[in-house]
Amino acid sequence: MTGQDLRLLGPALVLWAVTAWALPQQVHALVVAAVVVTSVLVVAVGAVAAASVRSRSVRGDDPAVRDRSGVRDRSGVRDRFGVRDRPEVRDRPAVRGNRDVLNDLDARDDLDARDDLDDRPGPSTGARGAAALVALTCGLVVAMLTVQGSAALRRDAEPVRGWAAGGVVAEISGVVRSDAVAVRPGPFPGPPRYVVRVAARVVEARGSRVTAPVPVVVLGGPAWAAVSAGQQIHLTGRLDRADPVDGAAAFVQALGPPRTDPGGVLWRAADHVRAGLRRACAGLPPDARGLLPALVVGDTTRLPPTLVEDLRTSGLTHLTAVSGANVAVVIAAAVWSVAALGAGRRARVWLGLAAVAGFVVLARPQPSVLRAAVMGSIALVALLRARRSRGLPLLCAAVLVLLVASPGLARSPGFTLSVTATAALMVLAPAWSARLERWMPRPAALALAVPAAAQAACGPIVVLLNPALPTTAVPANLLAGPAVAPATVLGVVAALVSVVSPTLAVVPARLGGLATSWIALVAHRAAALPGSSVPWPSGRGGALLLAVLTLLLVALTLRVRPRPPDVDRAALERTRRDVPDRDRAAFERARRDVPDRDRAALERTRLDVPDRDRGSLSGTTALVVVAAVVALTIGWLAAPSILGRSRSGADVDWAVAMCDVGQGDMLAVRSGEESAVLVDVGPDPDSADRCLTRLGVRHVDLLVLTHFHADHVLGLPGVLSHDRRIAAALVSRLPEPAENARSVSAWLDAADIPESLASAGDAGEVGSGEWRVAWHVLQADGDPGASAAVAGSPGRVSHGGSAEDADANDSSVATELVVTGPSGTLRIVGLGDLESDGQLALLRALQSGATPLGGPVDVVKVAHHGSSTQEPELYQWLGAPIALIGVGLDNDYGHPSPRTLTMLGTARVFRTDTQGTVLLSARDSDR
Repeated sequence: MTGQDLRLLGPALVLWAVTAWALPQQVHALVVAAVVVTSVLVVAVGAVAAASVRSRSVRGDDPAVRDRSGVRDRSGVRDRFGVRDRPEVRDRPAVRGNRDVLNDLDARDDLDARDDLDDRPGPSTGARGAAALVALTCGLVVAMLTVQGSAALRRDAEPVRGWAAGGVVAEISGVVRSDAVAVRPGPFPGPPRYVVRVAARVVEARGSRVTAPVPVVVLGGPAWAAVSAGQQIHLTGRLDRADPVDGAAAFVQALGPPRTDPGGVLWRAADHVRAGLRRACAGLPPDARGLLPALVVGDTTRLPPTLVEDLRTSGLTHLTAVSGANVAVVIAAAVWSVAALGAGRRARVWLGLAAVAGFVVLARPQPSVLRAAVMGSIALVALLRARRSRGLPLLCAAVLVLLVASPGLARSPGFTLSVTATAALMVLAPAWSARLERWMPRPAALALAVPAAAQAACGPIVVLLNPALPTTAVPANLLAGPAVAPATVLGVVAALVSVVSPTLAVVPARLGGLATSWIALVAHRAAALPGSSVPWPSGRGGALLLAVLTLLLVALTLRVRPRPPDVDRAALERTRRDVPDRDRAAFERARRDVPDRDRAALERTRLDVPDRDRGSLSGTTALVVVAAVVALTIGWLAAPSILGRSRSGADVDWAVAMCDVGQGDMLAVRSGEESAVLVDVGPDPDSADRCLTRLGVRHVDLLVLTHFHADHVLGLPGVLSHDRRIAAALVSRLPEPAENARSVSAWLDAADIPESLASAGDAGEVGSGEWRVAWHVLQADGDPGASAAVAGSPGRVSHGGSAEDADANDSSVATELVVTGPSGTLRIVGLGDLESDGQLALLRALQSGATPLGGPVDVVKVAHHGSSTQEPELYQWLGAPIALIGVGLDNDYGHPSPRTLTMLGTARVFRTDTQGTVLLSARDSDR
């Protein structure tokens, strides 16, 4: 890890930290920060200027300093040998093997000369350099704050910000800035959702029209899957508050499909190439068909869900993120094609830059693509100026450029992972490879060090996104790695040929498909291994723990001495004999000038290293490594209980779950390790079964069906599947719609489940182990003369008529449930689908004391999916800090109503349409 140029590392880290702070800030805070940093910049520039003037004055007036040029002549002793100018000597193995030693001597001589000069009167070179770096950092920070301030003005633009706070429905026209990205469903799959970033040019609502550019984030249903960057788009959506970190003025829930028009010429050309590659891959097996476009241009639209999950589990998901390897292939192809025509350096560089720009459009400006493209562009510009570019300074320069141009990248996980992995490959991988060469050949050492370094560096970031460790990542990357390069090259060829001849493009696509089939096979096999993904503590604590362990591992491994370079002593002696006597004498004089400690180091390099220095790890290091392995093994075996995860994948500590069952309600309140109390079961049996399976619920201690509308009861067969048992059922007193009531009764009878009619005041307690649920019926105002248990077989399913809906809704069973678990207690009030009349009746009963509550309410299940028929006084009286809304994406009812969202005020609102299944523990309460 030595020999790295770290001068730009400080400015890059400082700029990154300041940018991450600046993203959510208001404009006035950014202005204050810019003023402060500008003041520091002025001071730093003045210090650099003053130091330069004084330095020139000292150097110009002091003859002793002017004549010190001879100090550097020692570094030219090798030239006086004639070694570099004599081919018969220059190419000898010994000279090649010891060239680094001579370079080190030159560098030391130069440093000695600089130190001698720094001892003279006047400012030191180090001080000038530090002041210059401070000036550079401050200048970049000011530029970033200017860009971010402009973005904040657009983000906080009125009246859009006010419309978002009120949940207004708006008409939006603009340009798509990103392809539709599927929202990861997590352990609770629901309807497909897609996120699209749009630069809105026109926003119309409440009779007003805003024409300024406004960035928005849109969440849409399956119809949004085909939206691509560059398209002109028109949509209708409900505005909501956006996270300031997203840089968006509003979060938009799309109401219906988008209306799109083609984008510009360049975007249409890119879409044509992407479509041609997909057509060329059409005849491949499903895994290869989806993976080849993902490898080449980042097109993941056809990746099978099972492959996506297995790539993530096996640590291979980075292969679908286009990055440096792809850009390198593009630059090499462009430069080679022009060089073959005899073009000069300038033409090659300009064509390379054009190819990089085109590839960014083709692969979309994702964070990893931008990072690789900027690094490649800087390297090409350096080539144009005949300068050599180095890896780490190149990476730091790219980070500086990108954070100034696009500050939002500072909090982008993709950008962070890309930069971190690249830095690890430049710094950590060579160091590990040099040490592994003690026990294996160099190619094998490098092949092992590269994935290990990337995994070690990215691990703490990955666990923030997915709290699990892919234990098979390194071996999986070792096996898949050899297939990545041929797959990428063949995919690029197929994409380019598809523009000219779609038929011929099939040939390289099929060859590339062989490579991607192997990668997919490795992912499936690695993910299927026992313990392929070990649960890990979530959040910042888990990331910090892994970071500490990683640093410890890196420190221990770097204690191992690298393998010393092989020295051909015989060749070295022959080389020394070839040097003329007068030059040999000069060489010996130069060696005597080297300090003793450096001469000793030189001798160790020239001669064979003693066996004791070639030993393996020290006893202390070995002991720590063994302890770490034992700890990881214990953690692997005991992870479900130690790290707070159940076998099903849900948090062990969950107390309340609002299941995502589409447009409907299903609330699970935990009553044991594998048991729960259910309030309603949603409209779809598969969704109900899937939610309970992921929660690990195998037994239902109590089932409460608030009323018999389809979106609350028709999921019951899914609850009863997989031998899941229900101890008792409590149902509404009003059997409307009658068909649904008969169906529910028949399902319960067939499973031999006792059924009771709910009455206000009914109460009880269930639970096992450390879990207890006390339940209490607050209201059940149906017709007492009607029985829900109507004899008969399941008949036609009814979704209720509008004339009957209000009565059925107001007959909903309102409940109070108090769940007590290891982390504390939560009090939940469920309101079913109560309308205004039913809510007012409940409010009067609560205020009069006729229906008492046992204590402050922590969570309220909002009535009727957040419809507009709410009574604010009831919610104010309950005062719950958390509100749950079970609602379907793109529903036709306008749920949840903007009026209701505004009414909930400062309560934390969790919605299944935008957030999927919601899990709460006692720690989530503000009380």
